[in-house]
Amino acid sequence: MEKEEYYVYIYLDTRKTGEYTYNEYKFKNEPFYVGKGKEYRHKRHLNESNLLDKSHKSNLINKLINSGNYPEIVIIKDSLSENNAFELEKQLISLIGRYDLKLGPLTNKTDGGEGISGYKWTDVQKLGIKNRKPSGLGLTRSEEHKKKIGDANKGKTWKDDVKRLEEYKEIKKIQNKGENNPFFGKTHNEIVLKKIRKEIIMYNEDMIAITEYSSLTECANKTGFPMSKISSVANGKIKHYKKFRFKYK
Repeated sequence: MEKEEYYVYIYLDTRKTGEYTYNEYKFKNEPFYVGKGKEYRHKRHLNESNLLDKSHKSNLINKLINSGNYPEIVIIKDSLSENNAFELEKQLISLIGRYDLKLGPLTNKTDGGEGISGYKWTDVQKLGIKNRKPSGLGLTRSEEHKKKIGDANKGKTWKDDVKRLEEYKEIKKIQNKGENNPFFGKTHNEIVLKKIRKEIIMYNEDMIAITEYSSLTECANKTGFPMSKISSVANGKIKHYKKFRFKYK
């Protein structure tokens, strides 16, 4: 039986508000990308490394971030088999329309599904594929090495890793309970507390204030940015994080 662990998601341009209706699908912001995946796939487009690929989608996301906005990610339907997810993805792309085919606003370069139907390769991409060398070219492994790798990964899935992580957390939780915790009975000094509770302002790259937060903790929770990065920017250790700037009020 096929696992029902997939979902279909849509990225929305939060700068463009209105009524965007495509049959039974209605959005308050303009859709610009449809995808299918599982686990954390829907967030990978926001990774810094992925935003460097100069694609239409990445350029649009970068423009959103630079303007002090973030795309809204909507999960259209989850708990799908992979085949059903492919079909829904293709349906949505067909309904909304691809920008490169002048049929709609979507930055998708394919019609969805397993293949790459409709994809238009650039001359640069074609040359890159032609000249590409396999990463493992010339690499040889002994039979013993191959067997060790095979045995180590046999039957493993990402869910096994999650399970082991949860078990590890429970063990550490017990080990660090009460007086066994190295921070047991300790409190922050006034200087640290003052920094944590200090109001902080978030700016875009043009130093236009976007919003204010009552504390470093609230800023980290609301933006999803690491507290250490926000603090480093606010304290002048680094200039910005993801092109955003922060200052203590």
